[in-house]
Amino acid sequence: QSGKEPRHVLDIGTGSGCMALGWKSQRPQDHVTGADVSSKALELARENAKRLEYGDLDWVECDVRDQDPFTGHSVPNGGWNVIMSNPPYIPVSEKETMEDRVVSHEPADALFVADNDPLCFYRAIAVGCMSGEWLHAAGWLGFECHRDHADGVASLLSAQSGWRTIQIVTDLQKIAPQIRIRVLASNSLSDLQRREADIAVRHVAPTQPELISRKVCEAKGRIYASQSYLER
Repeated sequence: QSGKEPRHVLDIGTGSGCMALGWKSQRPQDHVTGADVSSKALELARENAKRLEYGDLDWVECDVRDQDPFTGHSVPNGGWNVIMSNPPYIPVSEKETMEDRVVSHEPADALFVADNDPLCFYRAIAVGCMSGEWLHAAGWLGFECHRDHADGVASLLSAQSGWRTIQIVTDLQKIAPQIRIRVLASNSLSDLQRREADIAVRHVAPTQPELISRKVCEAKGRIYASQSYLER
């Protein structure tokens, strides 16, 4: 397949749509879907898409922890080629130690998870990818995760069969771990499938609750989507 051919991309926990729109800014030919449990977040994502003149994204309201969350919505034949997610992952017990610039501008349910199950979203997405057929057989999955739980996420994925590679990488500040995962294709590996490309999801926390500017969107898009295997 040519790197210029359209691919299907899913952003789980899209929030304001920054990652989905960032990807779209760099790969306008791709079919991009943003999913979130919050209808208000999706309203903002749609507004951002309209403001940036990206009118052909799909927005899905669902909770990936539910059984069959995409029922009634269009799932690409064979699954999404890329799934990325920066889900809630901060144990609620850490709230009091966090910077005001984060907790004052993000809804609590977009940040925090129960102390006794901090990997709940990763588990749900991993199960959906491998059992629910969300992810294409030659697809890629990228997570952002808590610095203290990267090994736990990697172990959770390692316990599943079918992943070809599982790699922990760091963000641009060399701080917060990211997880890069590649699915094992069921057929013989094509040239595209053999390429080891870094599609780790990286996130910059907003400092104020305003709409995404085109400049920020395109800058983030260069991080999310300008990977060598997509460009070939």
